[in-house]
Amino acid sequence: MAESDVVDLVVLAASMLLLPLAARGQEPALAESSTVAVGTFVGQIRLDGVLDEPSWQQAGVIADLTQQSPKPGETTPFTTEVRLLADRDNLYVGVTCTDPEPSKIAIHTMQRDGNMRGDDTISIVLDSLNDHRTGYLFQFNAAGARLDGLISDPNTTDPSLDWDGIWDVRTRVTSTGWTAEFVLPAQTIRFNRAQGQWGFNIQRYVARELLTLRWTGTTLDANLFDIFPVGGCLTQYARFLVRQLFDLSTDFSAQRSSATLE
Repeated sequence: MAESDVVDLVVLAASMLLLPLAARGQEPALAESSTVAVGTFVGQIRLDGVLDEPSWQQAGVIADLTQQSPKPGETTPFTTEVRLLADRDNLYVGVTCTDPEPSKIAIHTMQRDGNMRGDDTISIVLDSLNDHRTGYLFQFNAAGARLDGLISDPNTTDPSLDWDGIWDVRTRVTSTGWTAEFVLPAQTIRFNRAQGQWGFNIQRYVARELLTLRWTGTTLDANLFDIFPVGGCLTQYARFLVRQLFDLSTDFSAQRSSATLE
C-alpha cells in the first residue's frame, strides 16, 4: 500500500496516570509509541455487520486487544480484531469478536442511549480536537443498540449522553462470536484544519466474565475517557479529509452517512 493510501495511527502510552500529575501541574511522561496504518479506499462499504467487502483487506489491523480488567495483561480466549478504513466522507471501524460460547453473549437493551452495563459491548473514544480533555464516546452492543455522548472532562466516568450524533453500526452474532461494522461521517464531529491528530481508543466488554479488553490504557487504574495517557492517536486523518473534501474553517453541521444500509 502506498504512503498516500494510509493514515498513521500512533499509540501514545503514558508511564503514569494523568490525574495525580495534573494535580501537581505536571505533564505526563510518554512511553514508546507504535503505529498501525489506516487504509483509505474508493468504493462502498455495505453496512450489514459482515466484513466481506474487498476494501476491508486494505484496512489497518489491530490484531487483538489486551485485558485491562480483572487481570491486566493476561491472555483470554476472547480475541478481538479491529480494522480501520477511511474514505473521503467517513471513518469505518470493523470489529471481529471471538467468543468460545456465542450463545452466552449478553444483550439486554435495544434502546438508544440505554443501559448497556450488562451487555457485551464495543466502545470507541475519539478526541478529534486532540486537546486531551474533550471527545466523543460511541458504544454499541452485539445487537446493534447504540449509545453516544460527549466527554468534557478526562476524569469523568460518565460522559454526557445529551448529545446524539449521526453515525451507524450493524452487527452479526455468528457461530464464533460477533462482528460489527461502524461508520462515522466526518461531518458529525468537530475538528480543525490546523490539528493533524485525533485521540483514539477502543474497548470490548464481555459481560458474563466481567472482562474488559482495550487497545491502550490496560492498567487497572486507567480510565477509558482519559485520552491523553491511555489513548492512541489518529495522526493525518484530519489532513486527509481536508485534502479530499472539506473546508474546516467552520464547525461541521451533522449530515447522514453515505454508507449503504442493509
